[in-house]
Amino acid sequence: MKNQILFLMTAALLLCVSCKPTTNKPTDNQAGNGAEVAVAVAAAETANVIYSVTGGEDDLLLFGVTAVYTDASGHEVRENITELPWAKTIEGVKVPFEANLSLNLAKKSDFPEKVSYRVGLHSNISYKTSAGRGKDSYSHNTMTIGKNKVEAYQDSTIVKLKPNIEKIEPKQ
Repeated sequence: MKNQILFLMTAALLLCVSCKPTTNKPTDNQAGNGAEVAVAVAAAETANVIYSVTGGEDDLLLFGVTAVYTDASGHEVRENITELPWAKTIEGVKVPFEANLSLNLAKKSDFPEKVSYRVGLHSNISYKTSAGRGKDSYSHNTMTIGKNKVEAYQDSTIVKLKPNIEKIEPKQ
């Protein structure tokens, strides 16, 4: 009977010890003095992305322009551009993020006739991260073309206009 009582008391003691709540206190070997160590949880890095389109004052006379860009959730969004310059800011995207901006152009044939046209479409992607990194991308060059060069300008612009892609990686 003594052995049974001793066994039950030992089992109860082990159960109490194993159920003792734990703390985040390191051993003396871990912190050097037994003090609690604060664990810093790094906030997820985010970025603000600015998509922009610039051009000459006559580009929208010569083209129907649709911007196609990536929103904060990674979905493709289409927006008709009715005024230049055009910009769209997407705030708080989670890094890593791939920002994409492309322009879909439709040649217009019913544009007003002028002696010359001020043209020069450009698309840009800029960003600033919560870690302080960023990229300013701004390009705006325009030129004047004569009315006899409009069709060639339209055709060459549609052919050479490439999508912008900016991969935003986390700080290392």
